[in-house]
Amino acid sequence: MRLLFCVFLSVICFYGCTPKKSEKTKDVVQQTKKEISDVADYATGAAQLRTKKKSVQKINNINQKHNDDLEKALEE
Repeated sequence: MRLLFCVFLSVICFYGCTPKKSEKTKDVVQQTKKEISDVADYATGAAQLRTKKKSVQKINNINQKHNDDLEKALEE
């Protein structure tokens, strides 16, 4: 797993150190960097952690809205 991560980082560094390119090539390089970064995030668990935090935040927001609605109903 660490070897895979190191390979992806070296590819990112390689693409970041290349000379100036046309706009089309820059777009391809940026897309490739993003894809490599996404794979590295998934391999290290960062993607799963972000997904879990987002889900927990959504649940907390729903619970807060529900509690606010209940308090409002009790006041009436």
